[in-house]
Amino acid sequence: MTFTKGEVFLVSVNPTVALMFGVILLFAGLAVNKRVAILRKFCIPPAVTGGLIFSIIHLILYKAGVVEFQFDDTLTTLFLNLFFTAIGFSAGLGILKKSGKLVIMLLLSTVVLTIGQDLIAVGLSKVMGIHPILGLMAGSPALVGGHGNAVAFGKMAQGWGHNGAIVFGLAAATYGIIAGVLFGNSTTGWLIKRHKLPIVTAEMEGLEHNGESKSHEFNPRALQTAFFLIVLALGIGFLVQMVWGKFFPNISIVSFVWGLAVAVIFRLIFDARKIRLPEVEIKTLETTFLALFVALAVGTMPLWQLIDLALPLLAILAANTVFTLLFVVFVTYNLCGRNYDSACIASGQFGFGMGSAIVSMANIDELSKRYTMSNVAFIIVPIVGALFSNITNAFIVNMFMNVFK
Repeated sequence: MTFTKGEVFLVSVNPTVALMFGVILLFAGLAVNKRVAILRKFCIPPAVTGGLIFSIIHLILYKAGVVEFQFDDTLTTLFLNLFFTAIGFSAGLGILKKSGKLVIMLLLSTVVLTIGQDLIAVGLSKVMGIHPILGLMAGSPALVGGHGNAVAFGKMAQGWGHNGAIVFGLAAATYGIIAGVLFGNSTTGWLIKRHKLPIVTAEMEGLEHNGESKSHEFNPRALQTAFFLIVLALGIGFLVQMVWGKFFPNISIVSFVWGLAVAVIFRLIFDARKIRLPEVEIKTLETTFLALFVALAVGTMPLWQLIDLALPLLAILAANTVFTLLFVVFVTYNLCGRNYDSACIASGQFGFGMGSAIVSMANIDELSKRYTMSNVAFIIVPIVGALFSNITNAFIVNMFMNVFK
């Protein structure tokens, strides 16, 4: 760490100390969430809680002219890339074969929803007098994508000179989580009353509920293998990115997409050759990488950069909230069967379309307590919301960024 005197006392934080700081924020978020019920109700991740607390403290200290912290983001970027690469290993042939027509329909509707959110964000950004790339950060990068994509594409945008893109996206992603909980289940309740839906659910053979846990014995070698596979896929992805940049310099693709794509190919090859992957260990590492980079990203965001962008951000988020609500009610509900299951799927899609897959599953869990468990929604929503939507969103946002850069 280095200290510099000036109008504001500047503290530069190196990668090792930044990593320690991220872990402290994560533990702080866990402690606060444990004691504050409303944070648990709204499914606010501990990494976001801890990060926001420090960001607000940092804003107060900066505005008071006391101190500014500058964090090295090397490890934040590394954890970001490792997380998305780990996601790619989830796209197994078994899921693709068993998920069926309904998953395809939900995925197609999510692609349309993603494009719609980005068109609204870009269109309103021009009206509000900000650059389309900056406005795009309040579209699907933050809403369908969540905090992870907000950071990834925000870094790409800031690399192109759009300062404040990360803060813009992270603020939108945090809003999206709250909106996803607030409006998701009220939408389902309205659909049930409006259409007088019978509270019955269909069974789906061959698929187990994600909530069913199986005993899994810890295996250090399997954990090592999982880590090495993720690193290998990420490294190959970066090599492919270098080759792509050589032949297609005008088409930029965010770095984590390459690692994700290579991991998907690895998984498909392993499945085709009937080689078993350490899935539990990969999932464990995935959630670890996610928690660390979100804590670092949210905790180090300079909130003062958001002040001048508050009005455009609110306008884009309001428009996208209304659009997403109308979309799940009039498109997704009808497309997925016009029954109780499809109403629950609509709530789930609003959850991951505005916030995250965690929000969508919290919505479905709450609906199961209020009405009955939707077996169909409980199975297919996380498949699309946690896996496929991340992949399609990455390519769609990348396309928009190349058009408007």
